[in-house]
Amino acid sequence: DLVFLIHSIFAFETDLAVNKILSMPNRGGTIVAVSNAQDSFLGGLKRILDAGFGDNRFEINDLLKALENRGSVVRQTTFETRWAVSKEEFSEHVAMLLEWLSLGKAAKLDERRMRKAHEYVREHVLDLGDRLLFSEREVVLVTPPCEL
Repeated sequence: DLVFLIHSIFAFETDLAVNKILSMPNRGGTIVAVSNAQDSFLGGLKRILDAGFGDNRFEINDLLKALENRGSVVRQTTFETRWAVSKEEFSEHVAMLLEWLSLGKAAKLDERRMRKAHEYVREHVLDLGDRLLFSEREVVLVTPPCEL
């Protein structure tokens, strides 16, 4: 069988969830996890939004480390996701991204952090004339078939 994880912004509270993940596949099963790269566009935006909070997100690098610490052999590859929005929809799109990445608390972020987030986004989009292009580096982690 296949255990497929789309590792989102709050998918794992701690690395203890990795034990559960490793217990899921049957003999011959494979685990596949996909997430944004920690140093990607969204990764940078998350760092800006998270500044000042005492806790940290459990990112794909943390998942990789937790799997390897438990003796899992993990193959890793990357790919790029691109999407474009019209200039008219840009502000709405950025607001949606900030709301999602801040776990619904964008309205509570201080003005300085919001300004920094908006500047970061503007610096990381490509102007195509009537559309703006976003680019996100994704990471795929794959364990070989389980022999347990």
